[in-house]
Amino acid sequence: MSDDHANSCTFKHQSLCIFVIGASGDLAKKKTYPSLFDLFEHGFLPPHTIICGYARSKKSDDEFRSFISAYLKTKDEEKKSAFLNLCIYRSGAYDSVSDVGAVSKEMETLENATGLCIKNRLFYFAIPPNVFVPIGTSIKHSALSTQGWNRLIVEKPFGHDLNSFNELSRDMGALYSEDEIYRIDHYLGKEMVQNLMLLRFANNTFEPLWNRNYISSVMITFKENIGTQGRGGYFDSYGIIRDVMQNHLLQVLSLVAMEPPVRASGDDYSNFVRDEKVKVLKCIEPLSLENTVLGQYVGNNELNEVGYLEDPTVPADSVTPTFATVVMNVKNARWDGVPFIMKAGKALNDKKVEVRIQFKQAPGATHMFPGVEIPRNELVLRLQPNEAVYMKTNVKSPGLSTKPVASELDLSYNVRYADTYLPEAYTRLVLDVLRGKQATFVRDDELRAAWQIFTPLLNQIESQRLTPIPYVFGTRGPMESDNLVKKFGYEFHSGAYTKCETMADPCSCARVAELEEQVAHLQSQLLRYRRKYGNLDVLDPSKGLCTTRDDGLMPTQLESSSSTLVSSSVGKHVVLDYVADSPMFRKSLDGLDEAMSGLKGFMKELLVRAKDFVTAGNHWGEMETNLAGIYSTKHSRSLFTSCYSELGDLSTILNDFHDTLAQIQSSRHSFLLSVEALLYGPIENFCDQELKQAIELKKEMVKCGEEYEALLGKSLSKQTPFYSRSSSLSITSALDIVLDDNENTTSDDKLMQARCKFEVARFDCVRYFNMLDAKKKFVLLEAFNSTLYSYLGHFHACHELVKSIEPTLRTRQANLQEARNQFEKDGAMWAQQRDLLESRLSSAYPATLPVEIISTETAQGRLLSKAEKQGFLIVRSGMFPTKSWKRIWFQIHQGKLYSIKNQKDMELTLVSDLMVSKVRACQKSLPYTFEVLDNTQSKTILQATSDADMQSWIDAAQESTESMLGLQSHRAQVDPSQPDLVRQLMEDNAVCADCGQSPSEWVSINIGAFLCIECSGIHRSLGVHVSKVRSLILDSWDVSVLELLHHHLGNTNVNAIWEVALAPGWVKPTAQASRTEKEKWIKAKYEFRGFSEHVNVSMTGIVSRLFQAAKQGNIHDIMWCIAHGVDINSVQEATKDTALHLGAKAGHALCCEYLLQNGASQTLVDGENRLPSDVAKLAGFEHIKLMLLQRMRE
Repeated sequence: MSDDHANSCTFKHQSLCIFVIGASGDLAKKKTYPSLFDLFEHGFLPPHTIICGYARSKKSDDEFRSFISAYLKTKDEEKKSAFLNLCIYRSGAYDSVSDVGAVSKEMETLENATGLCIKNRLFYFAIPPNVFVPIGTSIKHSALSTQGWNRLIVEKPFGHDLNSFNELSRDMGALYSEDEIYRIDHYLGKEMVQNLMLLRFANNTFEPLWNRNYISSVMITFKENIGTQGRGGYFDSYGIIRDVMQNHLLQVLSLVAMEPPVRASGDDYSNFVRDEKVKVLKCIEPLSLENTVLGQYVGNNELNEVGYLEDPTVPADSVTPTFATVVMNVKNARWDGVPFIMKAGKALNDKKVEVRIQFKQAPGATHMFPGVEIPRNELVLRLQPNEAVYMKTNVKSPGLSTKPVASELDLSYNVRYADTYLPEAYTRLVLDVLRGKQATFVRDDELRAAWQIFTPLLNQIESQRLTPIPYVFGTRGPMESDNLVKKFGYEFHSGAYTKCETMADPCSCARVAELEEQVAHLQSQLLRYRRKYGNLDVLDPSKGLCTTRDDGLMPTQLESSSSTLVSSSVGKHVVLDYVADSPMFRKSLDGLDEAMSGLKGFMKELLVRAKDFVTAGNHWGEMETNLAGIYSTKHSRSLFTSCYSELGDLSTILNDFHDTLAQIQSSRHSFLLSVEALLYGPIENFCDQELKQAIELKKEMVKCGEEYEALLGKSLSKQTPFYSRSSSLSITSALDIVLDDNENTTSDDKLMQARCKFEVARFDCVRYFNMLDAKKKFVLLEAFNSTLYSYLGHFHACHELVKSIEPTLRTRQANLQEARNQFEKDGAMWAQQRDLLESRLSSAYPATLPVEIISTETAQGRLLSKAEKQGFLIVRSGMFPTKSWKRIWFQIHQGKLYSIKNQKDMELTLVSDLMVSKVRACQKSLPYTFEVLDNTQSKTILQATSDADMQSWIDAAQESTESMLGLQSHRAQVDPSQPDLVRQLMEDNAVCADCGQSPSEWVSINIGAFLCIECSGIHRSLGVHVSKVRSLILDSWDVSVLELLHHHLGNTNVNAIWEVALAPGWVKPTAQASRTEKEKWIKAKYEFRGFSEHVNVSMTGIVSRLFQAAKQGNIHDIMWCIAHGVDINSVQEATKDTALHLGAKAGHALCCEYLLQNGASQTLVDGENRLPSDVAKLAGFEHIKLMLLQRMRE
């Protein structure tokens, strides 16, 4: 450690102040402080170090030291005590410049006491990203050192997708430079990850092979053998892809795949490394569902483990994956065509993180070692646990055999470096920050490239709500993952090194040695069979003449009357006997071979039909998706209708239709993938490999038989001395051969070897045909059975889906029948009214419309519009009244005459203020003419259709003027319903919203909470920008405010938003609690918004929700936005509308009242320079205009 220790002390004559932001949280106590203590214990911190914890909760220094002490592991209690003395704790708000500034001044005093000129500051953000910007802003304005460096460590997650990351990056980039920000990913601090560059670029063994010419695939695996363990609520908002793949595993991939950097050590090398990582990330194509498998674990009763959905913190309908496998392609010259497989999951059968680099088969190896399966070489880097590097290589089996077996060149750190100190990842990374080395931290453009890879996949998963494949807790994960990996050429093999038993002490006789080698060769063949097919049931002669079996088969007999050992086994499922070679045997073999040829034809036809089925299913799915997607915004206007509202909106029905079909298609897609994997894949493999192998084995048997027969004929054609031994040879009679060794000849040896080779080949062939006959049944049975199970799963999923919406379908059908009945009644009404219309128009009725058919909405609108008179009039020109005329719609309303000149715009235009005008009949030749003369002597000549119609217009103008003159200019009298509303509000909100004290006679009118007198005083101390308090009994009230409180606010609605997610350690005060406790609670609840719902939504998203809520008059959603810190006066970019503009334009009076109570400005104008009151007037909501003007005067 001497070199590292020297490097760490380059700033020993500088003071260091470490601010741990969020010091009271789990991350700080479990990772940050233990890492700082590790550096301190090994002498890596400068002598003049101060560690200041900062968080919102209040603790004394001693309480905080006790809080972190249990996590500082050491045998040296003296050093632990010294470290704790360096640690202090201060509380304050994250968005308070004054709070942060006060702590900074205190630290500055301690820094000045050291007498050192250089004062460095490190800020560790152990907090969620939604408070990065508030605390970052406070630090920027009040806590930065001016006499040394300032560095920030920020923790993941760095956004939720590409858009949220860009927003976070933009906001933090406006405060700090990239050189000051250290985005920490603790995987970059792991021993084996830091070893990657040296392993690659400092070893000539690997770097020349590190490319597509030699490497077939790269697999990066993350496995955990535990579930979410109560953290499911947090995990569910991120999922395995965001939580592990997008950051940890992708960082490892970039180090494996990147090109050599210019420098990887020394000074200023950080950006060289990160430049290469960015380049390789930009070569990776965005991910899609095609090469992705998603899973979610279910319970395992044997292990007593519950499933993911059984976690009480997880939503019951969650489709968040806990397992994922993705295949990436790096499109550059080094890696094009090499699949990079990334696999991560929880609740699996093991706990490990490793990189497996699998090499291609050695050229010519299969030809050089025919019939021998040679595993691929594989370089494995075990990241955790028990760091190791090992290379899977092929070597000769020890002993007499020449068979290749897999072995390992193993560098296990816990063995090779058993006494070496290996620090935790966080310890390394914090030390790198102190040294100013950024190579092991994630740069802004790295993260952007990473999100560009994963965001399209995440959007597909979340928009389609794909159902993950279930897998049992404690298993390898979904079978589909292995199928996907195999599809891209990765070969699974244990790589275990198998020891062969060694022979006994060898005999000195050369002939015996030869025979022993031949016997060893046969033994190796038997071992190969045993490993591949199980025990061959060959008896050991030392065990007697008869053995008893417990597997239901007949006992094996040993013929002791002969010198030849005969091991005869009767198999229950043997279809082709391995007996002495004969014409009967050959005929049986040919018959079985012919059956296998027919089987191949059947399977080929089955594959074609299965492929056609999958293709047709995919085409059906595409057509189904097209059908589901028929509804879009471009058709929304044509589908809009207000009739039969009990049937619901057509857009809602079509969206439900789309969602249902999309989920059915998702299930069908999974089903077709299952068919392809379970039916097509195994049968294709059986045809291409198993049946082909049978043909090769039969050819080999025939060839060996011909060679044996040729040597046998040649041997028997020679004259044999009388003392020669019998030509009947047995490969199992090794003892007889040894006794007659002096009589053996070279030809005998060749003949024996030929027979041995022939019988082994014949045995191989018989064994394989028996296996093949059984395996065809296994393969077909499993394939069809699994396919039917897939059918069952698919149709069950579809059934459950449609079953869940069946009540809605039944309700709609019943409503539809009622609507059809009403439709028939309406048809009869229309026919009756048409007859009445014809009869009245043909008689002497006046020119006004004698019959109307109007909707209930129109009838109610007429009552609310309060228009005194409206209808068509003929407008005459004052200069040429008989020649120039136009038919225009006019309306008298509240002492003013309006007209609609353009029927497309439907905009009311003020013609004249009747309060200052004269309306009188004209003495002209044209009938039914009257004029409107205003105070500027401007004249408007109008013509009615009858004398009565003309008189009604003149009377209406006069009555409207008189009505407006009779109205008082001051506010209306108190509504008689006000006392009843107050009484009802007090009954509905009997106790205080914040402590439960009764009575609650005070109200925060902008929040909507009813309070006791003590809590109302605390609310007043927060300032009116937070809470406006009024008395229900002592103050006067507008009825509109009371209605707002009654219908939309009140304690239940308020607490459902402001008090929905209590932070750990918080307990709501009771009526008996002290004022201090109540004050802490109220400030945390309303000023710091600490108990509102914790969501990963950007401020842009919250502002959009505010605008949508204002349009809809949704006060609940507006309250939610306020509780999440929205600026109530945010402006839409396109129209410059504020929320108040939108609410006024839509006619939501109570919504406007709520916005005004929460600080909405009436002086902001929209893109057309209009105030909220102006847009209310233009929209025809005069009562809202008057209310807004009244509030402005107040």
